[in-house]
Amino acid sequence: MNKSEFITAFLQCLNVEYVDELEFHLYPIEENKNYNSIDDIFRLSFTYPLEEMKKHKMTFEQVVKNLTWKRDIYPMWIDIYFDDEKTVYVYFSRRFRKYSEICMKKDRDIPPFKRIYNKFEIE
Repeated sequence: MNKSEFITAFLQCLNVEYVDELEFHLYPIEENKNYNSIDDIFRLSFTYPLEEMKKHKMTFEQVVKNLTWKRDIYPMWIDIYFDDEKTVYVYFSRRFRKYSEICMKKDRDIPPFKRIYNKFEIE
């Protein structure tokens, strides 16, 4: 998977025609898993402090830039939840892996993405 394929998968999961009108909020999820050095770099440089990140509204392009910061690695999973027609919450793993590892997760709509319809479904 490259950045272009990531964008295509993201757009397919969003399944909207007006992506420029959407307001995105990123929510990195802390998992009780082992983190590798790339995960630690990401956690310490990008998702710290978490509360500040949650306050910012982002565009589609900003979200893509943040989630594709390192070539060929992506969050293990990304859950997308629409709060209303224009507000999108993007919950994502703070563990980054190669796409081949991400594809092993069978419960994804379009790996690494999954559209959720109830906030209680978040990983």
